[in-house]
Amino acid sequence: MGGGYSPPNRVHGVGFRAGKLTAGDDTWLASCRVDGDELVVESCRSASDALGVRAAREAAVPAVTRFVAGLDGDAAVGFDFPFGLPRHIVVDRPWEGFLFEFPNWFASADDMRERCRMHAELVSGGEKLLLLRATDRPLSAVSPYDERLATETFHGIRDVLRPLVTTGQAVAVPIQEPDPDCPSLLETYPAGTLDTMSLSPPASASDPEESAARRERIVARLADAGVRPTDEVREAMHRSDDALSAVLVAFAAYRNTLDGGAIRTDDEEHVHEGYIYV
Repeated sequence: MGGGYSPPNRVHGVGFRAGKLTAGDDTWLASCRVDGDELVVESCRSASDALGVRAAREAAVPAVTRFVAGLDGDAAVGFDFPFGLPRHIVVDRPWEGFLFEFPNWFASADDMRERCRMHAELVSGGEKLLLLRATDRPLSAVSPYDERLATETFHGIRDVLRPLVTTGQAVAVPIQEPDPDCPSLLETYPAGTLDTMSLSPPASASDPEESAARRERIVARLADAGVRPTDEVREAMHRSDDALSAVLVAFAAYRNTLDGGAIRTDDEEHVHEGYIYV
């Protein structure tokens, strides 16, 4: 590990559910400490419980942002929303400039989705396509402005990334260089993380029994990889897909920050659009 890089001592995973009006109940936060070769998951609770806020989106999302702003430079935080839009949509604008101008471009998630589709129509010769980022394609991820994800993208970029990054309270890697004085933020994709482990998401199971069996396999495989939840967290992982997703987000952030080389890039597409860590 060159360049004086030190891996984080604290790792947090945020299963971000700003698409729900009750985002505080549906967004889960896994907080972990690194102990040698193990990731000890000390707590995993809904944002409402962990941060002491109302479930309403307008209360919960700013609370998540404040939580990250209060972290030290030895922390890494994983999120599972897109950190950018396809390069053809933002017309090669530098990511920091895109972030700063974002509220001026889009008034709401619906507005963002429609404007992106209109711009895609211009660059694709007449079709309102759902354009993908370079990092989305190999993971079979959906477009950041797909209707299933657009609300998370909008609130994640406008209400989390923008206030943290533009004020120097966090850096988004690998778009930006890691900074020892503030936490590193990573975009993750739990389904992609499971794919690297040859596992399937519980939510796609055909019945409750299969869903429970999948959770069991995921928890066991994470344990094999050095993830050590408390008994309370383990129970939450078996009970809640949202809790399990938050731990998977933390795990992806953890294993991709062990070496400083993984959170740096000179790939222009990733610098403009963001990069998914699995």
